[in-house]
Parts: sequence; C-alpha cells; structure tokens
Amino acid sequence: MAHPEPYQGSRLELLSEMGEVAVLHRWVDRLPSSYPLMNERLSDIRLVLEEAVVNAIRHGNALDGSKTVRVSVADWEDGWEFAVCDDGPGVDFAGVANPLDKSRLTEEGGRGLLFVRALADEVHFCKDVHGLRIYFHSTRRV
Repeated sequence: MAHPEPYQGSRLELLSEMGEVAVLHRWVDRLPSSYPLMNERLSDIRLVLEEAVVNAIRHGNALDGSKTVRVSVADWEDGWEFAVCDDGPGVDFAGVANPLDKSRLTEEGGRGLLFVRALADEVHFCKDVHGLRIYFHSTRRV
C-alpha cells in the first residue's frame, strides 16, 4: 500500500518489560484527542497494539530490559498506520505456526498474530525495521 506523507504522528518508546503494557494502554486511550475519528476503531486498535507489543517484548527482545519497543502512529487520509518495532533479530513471520492447527488448539498462547491479522485492515511484516506496520481504515473517510 503506497501512501503519501502522513499529516502528523505520535511516538512511544517502551522498555522490554511486561509492565510497560499499561503505559501503552494509557497512550492509546489518549490518541482520540489528537485523532477524533479513531474512536470508531479504538477497541480494535488497543487489542492489536497490545498483542504486537507483547510479541515484541517477549519474542523480539526476549524480555531483555536493555532493549526497547517503539510504537508510532501516522494519520493518513483514509485511516491510520501504526508501526511496532523492536531491537530483536527479526522473525520469519511466514514460518510462525498456525494456532488453529488441531495439534495446537490446546496450547496456551500463540494467537497474538491471529488477532492482529483478524482485527487490522492490513498488516505488513517488515524485516528491515524488525516489526510490523499495521493499518486501520476509517469508514468515515473512505
């Protein structure tokens, strides 16, 4: 998806500690003050970003408190682009096991990317920046 330059952006940097998810929640809850149309998708955005950040902390940065997770949002004409990037070695997202395989249905965890893909309008896995670019479209703008 090719986009022109965003109108404005907002960034957040988190330590690779699970307690930082609360900081993410507060940041997301304040986003509609800058992006009022975001209220229509806020619950999806909140869940998707939480899943992406938890994956970045656990898997990308391996819970290494000296590493960070960076989250940003850019406002586009038709919605928002979020980027979630970590300091890990990167992952082959195509090689991530399908959590819906019968052999994995009783396993705990492993469904974060499934939620991300189901709730976001577009998801792009970026090896060059060690993270995800996640798009949400505003129905009022399209």
